Amino acid sequence: MKKITKIEIENSRAYYDRLTFSMEKGENVLLYGENGSGKTSLYKSLNDFIQSFYSHVSYTTNRYKPAGVAGEVILTIGDYNDITGEVDNIVKYRYAEGVDNTSVAGTAFLKSLALTKGFLNYKDLLKVYLYEDDNPNLFNFFIEHLLKDHVASAQGLNSSLALEWKQIKQDIFNVYNRNEVRHQRGLQKLVKFEKVLRSVLDSLFKEVNNYLVHYFNNFALHIDYDLKSMSFDYGTKGKGAWKIEQDLRLKISIGSSSIKGFTEGLNEARLSAIAICLYLAALKANPGKELHLMFLDDIFIGIDSSNRWAILDILEHEFKDFQIIMATYDRSWYCLARNFLTNHHGNRWKFINLYSLPKTDNGLSFFVPIMTVGTSAYNRAKEYLHGQRPVDLPAAANYFRKALEELISEKYLPKELFMSDDYSLIPGYKLTKHIGALIDLFVKTGEDMVKIMTIKSYLHPLIHPLSHYEEEAQVYRNELVAVEEAIKGLYSQIENLNKRCRILIGRNNIVEIRYETADKSYFAKYQIQLDDNIWVYKDKNGAAHLTKCNCKCVLMEGKLNGNILPPFKPNKRMQNYNNFYYASLDEALQKIYDFEVNTKKHAVTAHNDYDIVFRLLGKNFYEPFVQKRNEILASM
Repeated sequence: MKKITKIEIENSRAYYDRLTFSMEKGENVLLYGENGSGKTSLYKSLNDFIQSFYSHVSYTTNRYKPAGVAGEVILTIGDYNDITGEVDNIVKYRYAEGVDNTSVAGTAFLKSLALTKGFLNYKDLLKVYLYEDDNPNLFNFFIEHLLKDHVASAQGLNSSLALEWKQIKQDIFNVYNRNEVRHQRGLQKLVKFEKVLRSVLDSLFKEVNNYLVHYFNNFALHIDYDLKSMSFDYGTKGKGAWKIEQDLRLKISIGSSSIKGFTEGLNEARLSAIAICLYLAALKANPGKELHLMFLDDIFIGIDSSNRWAILDILEHEFKDFQIIMATYDRSWYCLARNFLTNHHGNRWKFINLYSLPKTDNGLSFFVPIMTVGTSAYNRAKEYLHGQRPVDLPAAANYFRKALEELISEKYLPKELFMSDDYSLIPGYKLTKHIGALIDLFVKTGEDMVKIMTIKSYLHPLIHPLSHYEEEAQVYRNELVAVEEAIKGLYSQIENLNKRCRILIGRNNIVEIRYETADKSYFAKYQIQLDDNIWVYKDKNGAAHLTKCNCKCVLMEGKLNGNILPPFKPNKRMQNYNNFYYASLDEALQKIYDFEVNTKKHAVTAHNDYDIVFRLLGKNFYEPFVQKRNEILASM
């Protein structure tokens, strides 16, 4: 297996000066780049480099470089030892204007790589679903793009599907009449080609559905294809009417419901997931030889953050042998992904930031890319603590604090956890309040408290003083090591909790409890205001629960024998006002039911799994409580 250890690029597209990307041990790369910073130029330059070993590719220089100034892209590639993690037998390969790479010895693996679908950007995804037709014919997309270079050797073909298809059309149409041997041979090839194509598509869609089921199971998607028989028709108006049936469409369902017009019937997140899975399945079927490379440029645009993790899971479990370069313009997503990858596969990834800075040369002003290697606050703290940088314990404490401010925030946890009474977010620097909110959630959901309490215990005596100037602050390395371990564990704990805990209803919202008698002669509704959030979560055994929530009754209305009853609003001047406060929604249901049955003597029906509870979404607009709860549970 081969890996890239260095990319050098100069005078190529946006790159004016030489820039070097180092991956000494063949690491993957997560790349953040703001618009105009050069990440797409890197994508195109690398793609040109690889294609140059298969066919001639014109070199594109920087538009601001004087004419005649040479540019180059150099890749350093070696043999990767999966056991030691080292790369040896290093060789440099160069792409530049006037360099013919098609005849370079020992580059069969690069020629093979040029025929894969390893380079994928957002525009490629749009080719799957951005059409005016709500169920478009995708025959050309599959044959001339997605599976263009796929060689179905297992089915007996020696050339790519696109070349086979091109040859078949030439044999059938480039003749004088239907009796020519070449024409008849083309018709025979057409029959075989259809069988091969169906076999390739069967395998492809099996893999796509594997991804959808295992990684996007909350979408409940299933995808298949409908390929019409590729029959040949002579028509009735001479050779100009000859045609081959070329019709391939997608069949998509959600659960048991078929989606007829998928481009209109599915949201962009589902469409993007389908497109990504199609490309990844095609790449897995044709991965290249020795060097397996994937460059994903801003493919996450159409997918919400919660479903982006599925892509990382696919890459981790299905493409372990690939070297991956993943680029994004989304800074918050970059930070989330960086921290996730650092904690799970830190030695396998490098994190790079690209920015653009103004430059003036030869009387011209323009922007050029610059690079910084992105290290998280947590990793920077470890460097100061363990000596990768000059040991500086106060600096380590300061970076640990920054890591905590980021981790225990709305970046990783629902924003409702950190809302103040006026619905504004509590600032991240108020770390004590954020930790208190997280402790409260942990208690309610039965989470292990060791790590968060370790952090809390060191917050005031250690992390706070060392983050500011305090002449007498004591510095204890062992305590900082304990903080390091606690933060590492907390990352994993929060990640795990996020997968099985969601906000159901935020505090200060209203739920309505409705009681009525079997004969419907009596009806009552109680509006309950929540003093805290209600979370729905699954425990470690998979059982679903709701968190307890202090709440109070703010309004009671009803009808008796068709007559509207006077509305009742509890107020603080009432001696029994505390009777209208409840420790949880369950307690409210039970006490109100007891009040209706035992005090008011109404034979109302008791609730069954919150079936008489409704969420107030707007003026006179309610949603069944269990509907939202069940949707959340289904997505976990």
